[in-house]
Amino acid sequence: MWMASICSLFLGNANSFNDSGSYPLLTEKFPEKPASMNALVKASMSLSQTILPLVIAAVHSAYIIIPAMAVMLGLLLLKVSVTNFGKNETIVKETVSEQKEILETSTNKPSVLIDGVGMVILGFTLSFIFYMYSQYAPVFAEKVIGSTPVFSKTLISWYAISSLISVFITSTVVRKVHPFKVLLTYSIVAAAMLAVMVVHPTPTIARLTSIAIGFFAAGGIWQVGLTILSRYFPREKGRVTGYYSFAAALTYFVGPIVSTFILDDTAASLVHVFVLDVAVSVLGIIVMIILAVRCFKYKFI
Repeated sequence: MWMASICSLFLGNANSFNDSGSYPLLTEKFPEKPASMNALVKASMSLSQTILPLVIAAVHSAYIIIPAMAVMLGLLLLKVSVTNFGKNETIVKETVSEQKEILETSTNKPSVLIDGVGMVILGFTLSFIFYMYSQYAPVFAEKVIGSTPVFSKTLISWYAISSLISVFITSTVVRKVHPFKVLLTYSIVAAAMLAVMVVHPTPTIARLTSIAIGFFAAGGIWQVGLTILSRYFPREKGRVTGYYSFAAALTYFVGPIVSTFILDDTAASLVHVFVLDVAVSVLGIIVMIILAVRCFKYKFI
């Protein structure tokens, strides 16, 4: 148990280091389409989260799964060690020149206390929405709607499939639509479907909500927010990515703790959990509107 806990701690740290390095690197290497590249990271994560459970279900031995994962990590380290991540000098010079000119000539630049903190708050709210749904949707279906355990589990399947599809669509959409418009549209649809499920819980509504939350809340929208934050503070991409990722990580700590004070053996307590999810999503939308108004008014991006 102790060894498993220590390994989990190190793997969690490794995941955080990976986020703090991969997202800024992709933004640097592909400055013309950073949102699309960050969304593709989400696509890879969703794909692995879909495949790994199937592999574990087919191969029941941990003595095979864990060594195989260790080999894959070793191959990844080997690949990273021999890959040249040198910056494109032309792009870097142009980017640095543009950033320097903006910083020196424009007073309309994002505020750390308003825009920076606001985006970090979004890092929490965006994650909170789909995390709480994925954790409690099956139980909600069983106790509130009265569905069978088999149907309840299919909700997460619909959620995962729509999330994977959304990543590829979102990576294309953000190249043609302003990222704040994408954030607002996706968040409003997700919040609306959550509210409908709370008010009118039926099997059909639950299935549609799973598809909506997977597509509009868990399908790369978090990465779109990170792209905005990186473009707001281009000289501190690693640091702001760390703050943004930390806010998302708080979801996995705050969510279960808050739930313990709400949940009991009644169906009403599950409804209260989803009311909280709706409230957090509405809070996120309010913050988005404030930040979007500032962005369009001062033309930050």
